[in-house]
Amino acid sequence: MRNIKKQVLVSISLSILSTSTMAASFNCTKASTKIEHAICNDIKLSEKDSEMGMAYKTVSTHTGIKQSQRHWISQRNKNCGDNTDCLYSEIEKRISVLNSIVTNDSAGHSHVSYHGDIMAPFDRVLKQSGYSFHLTSKNDSSLNKLTINVNGGKIKSALEELETDGIIYGAEIDDLDNNGFPEIYIYVSSAGSGSYGSLIAYAVNNGKSISPIYLPPLDQDPKASIGYMGHDEFAVVESTLARRFPIYADGDSNANPNGKTRQIDYQLKQGEAGWILNAEKMYTY
Repeated sequence: MRNIKKQVLVSISLSILSTSTMAASFNCTKASTKIEHAICNDIKLSEKDSEMGMAYKTVSTHTGIKQSQRHWISQRNKNCGDNTDCLYSEIEKRISVLNSIVTNDSAGHSHVSYHGDIMAPFDRVLKQSGYSFHLTSKNDSSLNKLTINVNGGKIKSALEELETDGIIYGAEIDDLDNNGFPEIYIYVSSAGSGSYGSLIAYAVNNGKSISPIYLPPLDQDPKASIGYMGHDEFAVVESTLARRFPIYADGDSNANPNGKTRQIDYQLKQGEAGWILNAEKMYTY
């Protein structure tokens, strides 16, 4: 599945320049972005990126790892930019994840779900408009517990042991309704070959409290759910939350969809009972 956002991704080259102390996981002579230059211009960071490249090469034939790596790079670039300390920390965590892939599938290879960070602890701080969300989860089973610590405005509270049906693989903070107060969007992928996506989301209410955001189940819309078999990907795109997944034709196996791709764009609205994500547009291509 292609990434939703068109972000500049650091290319993953499997040709590691072992003769150079500045060898990264890609060819530094062709570095063209701020992130690439940041990696190439820092010896320790470049060596750590080279180590990550070798760890990736070891598992590069495993199911789902290419998509997982692309998704990780996209999220790392968005969260870190060219901050070398952040890049080093994220690359170090990724090395640990790549080295921990040991579960065998039926073909004798390790199986990695689409989003990849299986059995890897999730620990992330997201900030916007003076508000901070600290998300933590052990991410060590098919059902996990999530803790959200919130600070900002008059809010200083924690939501503890929220149950997630799957692995937390990403999170974003944004203000989709442009009311000056942010929302947090947490992305979950279920265990198993389906990798069914789900969302945990909260909105800040006038700087005084937070409340959950409701995403209607996909099966409530007969047209949207036609051909759906999981492998969802969520992302904030401008003023919407986008959900994209492959469409399966009759007879397709879960690992080999031959159908098209569907994208649903949701807008955040405040309803009578709270916040809700309404499906505004749907594309099939």
